[in-house]
Amino acid sequence: MIEELSKSWEEKLREANKKAEKEETKQIEEMKARNSGRPQILNLNQDGMLNRKIFFDLSKYTDANVGRKGPDGVPLIELGGVGIQ
Repeated sequence: MIEELSKSWEEKLREANKKAEKEETKQIEEMKARNSGRPQILNLNQDGMLNRKIFFDLSKYTDANVGRKGPDGVPLIELGGVGIQ
């Protein structure tokens, strides 16, 4: 916290700009993937505010584990809920 307070305004601005650029690049990449037709997972929810918020592009992975967290570790795509076994 002290380090954050000791940073100058210019340093904070540079960090914020870098973060914004990374976020913009991520959003552009996600939009390209959504429109590409490649395999992907998108969440669906009854609540409109939570619908289509999680996006996962499967074309980046050749091997993906899907399931619940167990004794062998955490899968790449972790599912949870009442009906998930």
